[in-house]
Amino acid sequence: MNTSTNRQASTRRLNDHLFSSALTVTFFSLFLVLGSAIEARAQGSQITIKNERNQRVKVCVYKNTNALTWLRPVRCWTLSNGETVVWNQGGSGYRYNVRVFKPAILDEKICEKRAVWNSDDITIQGKSPCILAKNRHPARSEVSPKQWSDGDRVLVNAPGDAYWYPGVIERKRSNREYFIMLENGKRLVIDPKYISGDYIREGTRVYGNWKRSGRYYAGRIASRNGNAVSIDYDDGDKETTSLRYTRFGFNDLPSEVKQYTVKICNNQNEKVWFTLSYGYGRGNYFTEGWWYVNPKGCYTIDLSDRWRRAGHREGVTPRTFIYGETEGLFGGAIKKAWQGADRNFTFCINEDRSKSFRNTEATLSNNVPVRNPCDSPGQERVRVNALNYPRRGTQLTWTFR
Repeated sequence: MNTSTNRQASTRRLNDHLFSSALTVTFFSLFLVLGSAIEARAQGSQITIKNERNQRVKVCVYKNTNALTWLRPVRCWTLSNGETVVWNQGGSGYRYNVRVFKPAILDEKICEKRAVWNSDDITIQGKSPCILAKNRHPARSEVSPKQWSDGDRVLVNAPGDAYWYPGVIERKRSNREYFIMLENGKRLVIDPKYISGDYIREGTRVYGNWKRSGRYYAGRIASRNGNAVSIDYDDGDKETTSLRYTRFGFNDLPSEVKQYTVKICNNQNEKVWFTLSYGYGRGNYFTEGWWYVNPKGCYTIDLSDRWRRAGHREGVTPRTFIYGETEGLFGGAIKKAWQGADRNFTFCINEDRSKSFRNTEATLSNNVPVRNPCDSPGQERVRVNALNYPRRGTQLTWTFR
């Protein structure tokens, strides 16, 4: 990413610049006004702050979202022993920092706590820890429960958290619970009402942990390769990171992938031509081509569309195979080919790459499959490679290496 260019227009760059330079009175006044306006619009999350310390204290909360966090509190309250205040935090999803002071002309700091969850109630104590944050287990958004298999990739909502995080089903505990390993290394036991499929793909709304700083910003998935994702942030910044450093809002949970696609990539220094074969049962395998992918490039094919064109019914996922070969030398006399290992598992292709083709692999005669002899001029049989389907929600990929 070109940081010097992209970050000039971003809030993060502005915050870092202001933190390292003198703040002007004009900007600080504007910051106060904007902060008040943002808080005035917030509605929803009720957080209780209680003073159980045997003295009068001043409690201030700060957004844990940028370098200016300690310059201006979001709110402050002065509480006597036993006094409680309810703060309408707004449910904005950010964590916040808390400081406790002994009120004076120049307040004397007693203690502080960083990165408190936006669903935690706060108790100020006379013992250690001085600040106790306790989860209130707020109402959680639910999805329609479904059955999951070991190894399924999912998004999970844990108690007391407004967001959904990527993870993997380890095993089923009961009809009401699954053991889940989150991408961040935490293990949870979760009701299926709080488990959604990992259908993360290009265009999915996401909150990324910018540079693993603990500060999350909104954006969209630009591309995905397994756990690696590229994010285009709303402020113009870009970042390649891991799903471990992402989270998702309930209203942004991606829906199940209904179309199957395959992304074919070429790591060679010359063009690679390829064919696809797909089918199920005994007599409805097809092979078609040709497509090509340029050196160091990729090409995406809508498999669902190809299956429909070949007559496969909706809701059925045919087995799919690929064969590839380079442009070659001397009219293709010397070329590199990507063939499968099983010499008995072959499909019929047309050698002329300048024309598209679709060959039926077998036909049924009295319910007995009759194999295509593949003996017409310009035809040959080649071994093929199976395209193994990934877990739910990830794109099928193949690379000619």
